[in-house]
Amino acid sequence: MIRYLFVFIILFTSCAQTEVIYKDEFFTDNDTDLSDCPQDMVAVGRICIDKYEASRSDATESDQGAETDKAFSKAGVLPWMVNPINEAHFEQFKTACEASGKRLCKNDEWTANCQGPDELIYSWGDSFERNICNNVDTFCDEHCEENGIEEAGCNTFPDCGYDYYCFKVVPTGSFIDCKNYSGAFDVNGNVWEITDNGSGYSIKGGAFNCAKAQERLKCSYSAGWEKLYAGFRCCKDR
Repeated sequence: MIRYLFVFIILFTSCAQTEVIYKDEFFTDNDTDLSDCPQDMVAVGRICIDKYEASRSDATESDQGAETDKAFSKAGVLPWMVNPINEAHFEQFKTACEASGKRLCKNDEWTANCQGPDELIYSWGDSFERNICNNVDTFCDEHCEENGIEEAGCNTFPDCGYDYYCFKVVPTGSFIDCKNYSGAFDVNGNVWEITDNGSGYSIKGGAFNCAKAQERLKCSYSAGWEKLYAGFRCCKDR
C-alpha cells in the first residue's frame, strides 16, 4: 500500500495552469518548391515533423530503453520521457535530434502541427473526447470492466483515473484516432512534449497522468511546472 501511495504521489504532481496564445502565419499557399519528408516524418507547412513521439534506439513496447545518443520516430515503443524536466534534459533532447539529422521542434512549429491550418483546439478537432488520446481518464471504463464494476457505478467523470489509479503511458501510435490532420500521432496526451521557444523550453500537449485533461490537452496550453513526464519530437526544414 505504501509503495502504491508513493508512486501515486509522484504521478499526481501539481498541475499549475498557464495559457499561451498562438498567432503565426505558418502555413503557405505555395508548397510546390518544398521537398518531401522522410518516411518517419509528416509534412506540416514549411517543415517536416516526427510522426511519433521521440523514442530511444533500444526502446521496446514495455521499456523506454537507456540509449540517449539519437532520437527515433517509430511506432509501438514507449516514448523517451523524463521526470522532472530540466535544462540538461532540454539540451539532451536537442542533441539527440541533431544526431538524427533533425532539430528539436520550435514552439510555433509544434503548435502549428497541433492546430493545423484550421487552428483547431485539439489535434483531432474542436471537441474534447476522453478516449481519443491517452490521458488520465482514458482507462476508467476498462478498469471497471476488468474489476467487475457495473456500468451504472463506474465513474467516468473528469479525473476518474485518480479514483481508480488506472492511468498509464502507452507505446507510440497505440491510439489510432489520436493523430492530427497530417498523420502525426500522440500530439496530445501520452507524454508532454518539450519545444524550443527561443529562450528556453516550453512544455506542450498534455500527458497521461495530469488532471483537467480537457484543458491541458489543448494545443494552446503550456505547462508551468517541471515535475512531470516530458518527451519531445524532432523537426526539420523541408
